[in-house]
Amino acid sequence: MDRLEKLGPVLHVANYAFTFASGPRKKHGCVIAYRKSVFEKVADQVVFYDDLEIRNDGVSKQARKGASFRTKNIGLIVALKRLYAAQEQHTVVATTHLFWHPRYTYERARQAFLLARSVQDFKSARKLRGASTFIAGGTSD
Repeated sequence: MDRLEKLGPVLHVANYAFTFASGPRKKHGCVIAYRKSVFEKVADQVVFYDDLEIRNDGVSKQARKGASFRTKNIGLIVALKRLYAAQEQHTVVATTHLFWHPRYTYERARQAFLLARSVQDFKSARKLRGASTFIAGGTSD
């Protein structure tokens, strides 16, 4: 997402709230918008891929953070609670901009895995295991 200064006011006028995050020193980032009359945000988390290891079981002492270089790419996760529902209903939405370079498909796959794992950890930590979940994102080239 580029041009938050242009999109933000439009979303506000249209009765949307949003969460925005970007990687370190990046001009663009990820945004998750939601209608304020339908949802309220209950939690969010930024996933910094360069800081995460593939293995998180503590077994491997040689698990590397990042890959062959730092991409500064991120994922964004937001938990939303539906307003005025008969029973409490939550939705978890995640989005990302995966590393784009065609030579580094392994890095895209690594980042996609880390986002999926982070979404599961996010839901578990907040007792939202039964929440509907949507993961979206892409790359640019």
